[in-house]
Amino acid sequence: MGPRGALRLSRKSILNVHTDLSALWAWALREGYVAENLVRCIDPPPVSPPVIEPLTKDEMTALVEACGTTTSWKTRPSIPNHRLTSDRDCAIVLLRVDTGIRTSELCDIRFRDINFPTRSIRIRGKGPGRGPKERMVYMGARTTQAVLRVLASRLGSAAEDDRVFVVGPAENPRPMY
Repeated sequence: MGPRGALRLSRKSILNVHTDLSALWAWALREGYVAENLVRCIDPPPVSPPVIEPLTKDEMTALVEACGTTTSWKTRPSIPNHRLTSDRDCAIVLLRVDTGIRTSELCDIRFRDINFPTRSIRIRGKGPGRGPKERMVYMGARTTQAVLRVLASRLGSAAEDDRVFVVGPAENPRPMY
């Protein structure tokens, strides 16, 4: 038996334990190992949803600026290092913040999904049950310009099914996962 009182669990952690025990007892009841589900006699703890703090304007500016350069050299700290993927990374950050899409949804955006005149993107993401759910998200003017900067070199050669965000050399791009 372990020491008590040394570890304080949050209400969410206690709810997770309650849910796990309830599933175990439900299985034991179905299999005939127990006569009743004892965990159902215990009320789960009330859990309030977490408060999500949005980024401040300064934090957002710092995040976008961080896309442009890497850490300076140890021997030459005054020389900034420009990142080759800075435009793509900036577009990714702006798009995620502007639209709230998941990373997996961002990686799955195809050329045919973007409508620049309306500044909208069709997102195929998680949905109820097993089928995917489609929705439209809208991006601001700055984000639209950032996405256009990323796509400018590929607009003439890209097919509608090609992914927007890719990795690797320009002559052999691979999907970002």
